[in-house]
Amino acid sequence: MFVQHSNFGNQSVLRCGFTNGIHNSGDHIHEFCEMEMILEGEIEITVDGKCYIARPGDIAIIPPFKLHSFYTPKHVRQTIFVISNNLLPSSVSFDELCRPREVAVFHAPERLWNYLIESGFHRDYAKNFDPKSDAEVMHWVRSVIYLILSEYFRNVPIAEGVPTERALQRVLVYMSQHFREPLTQVSIGAALGYSAKYVSNCFRSLKGLSFRDVLNSMRVGEAKRLLAATDFTNVEIAMECGFSSVSTFHQVFLAAEGCAPKQYREKIKK
Repeated sequence: MFVQHSNFGNQSVLRCGFTNGIHNSGDHIHEFCEMEMILEGEIEITVDGKCYIARPGDIAIIPPFKLHSFYTPKHVRQTIFVISNNLLPSSVSFDELCRPREVAVFHAPERLWNYLIESGFHRDYAKNFDPKSDAEVMHWVRSVIYLILSEYFRNVPIAEGVPTERALQRVLVYMSQHFREPLTQVSIGAALGYSAKYVSNCFRSLKGLSFRDVLNSMRVGEAKRLLAATDFTNVEIAMECGFSSVSTFHQVFLAAEGCAPKQYREKIKK
């Protein structure tokens, strides 16, 4: 179980990918919304402990801060989109997107699916797609994502009687914005108006992923980015990511990645 740090934050992000083969992951969680469009094969998608089988013509919607995983025993072909919250349509609030719904996978209406196929939305252009430089494609992809969300909201009922997880979401958002600081459950609670015990209880729904696990995952994720993109020393990275000391940084990084920060930098720069 892990926190996908790259999919947190206030930046405008639209990541497009294409799987042609096996697509497996462990349980993970992130802030951004994710969509999966199944073209061939089957994939088991688990969201908040509920398992769904997605087949060709199905679209999976993973709202922010939903614990999920993917498993394909055989070949699958699919298009994947990860969308930061500030790229969602203005008509879709963060709270609405996070409201519990009866299912996470729905079979796309024929007219929608035909449009997605005939327009080329399903093609493997995503590997070379740069949202920062290709404004025309970016505009088109966003419009199609809006169309998919509209159909999802229209076809998938809200799960009645299921409380929202807004408290957990607020805690995770706050952590993603302040993990470089010396955070504690007490300080988070004070900032959000919760008790430390209430903050602790928020993590129970993450099934064994503790406050410290989440915080360390965010810090390690940022450390990996800095190791790849800068020449900062371990001391500088440790301080930048919120670790209390270099030794703590080394220990946490080694436990998470199976290698020391120096070895990680050497490996990715080969």
